[in-house]
Amino acid sequence: MSNKIRIGIDMDGVICALTTEWLRRYNNDYSDNLKPSDITMWNWHSLVKKECGKKIYDYLDDPSVFEDAPVIKDSQSVLYEMSKECEIVIVTSPFNMNNVVAKNNWLNKYFPFIDRDNRVYVGNKSLVDVDYLLDDKPKNLEQGNYIPLLFSAPHNKSENRFTRIKDWQHMRLYYLQNIRKDWWEMLKDFFVLSILLSLITLGLNEPFHWGALIVSSVIGTVLLKLIKNRGMM
Repeated sequence: MSNKIRIGIDMDGVICALTTEWLRRYNNDYSDNLKPSDITMWNWHSLVKKECGKKIYDYLDDPSVFEDAPVIKDSQSVLYEMSKECEIVIVTSPFNMNNVVAKNNWLNKYFPFIDRDNRVYVGNKSLVDVDYLLDDKPKNLEQGNYIPLLFSAPHNKSENRFTRIKDWQHMRLYYLQNIRKDWWEMLKDFFVLSILLSLITLGLNEPFHWGALIVSSVIGTVLLKLIKNRGMM
């Protein structure tokens, strides 16, 4: 298993605009005009026409609804940037197992840089071993052993228990200021420690000479390689 920071990413509603395609099909079949911004609750059958009702969820039994869904703006570029330094794990519910192939095909199309072994199809996301989880469903963020990040959606606007990520540019900023910053702070601490150890080794009362610089440089280089191998850079 990689020692890099592992960031779990939900698929539907976070990188995949499932609701857009879902509503397109519903509006076409029932002559309605619902928009993604109208979906203000998780179980939203009460928002559709009565003749549809709970049949709205039957659309999710058609794998093509996932294959035809568009990608959410900026998710590709930001995740690609993050994947250079962190391990990205897609954590998604397939709704039913017939959708796994369709979801995998969608990921191959839009996120080919995310390894197939890093795509987890699971109902209970608290079982997944990640350091962070970005998800639009609050329930998925309640019990896992990870730092929860809530991706904004109309259905979770009233939720205030978790750090909210407004969009993918906001996620990039959070990553640079929090996740990546933590590793750079650790890196600086390592450099300071290496220099101090070098000076102590040579004797604090001795005049500074090039030997101290050479020793500290060697230690710093070794630490840099170790940190890079652990995915801290």
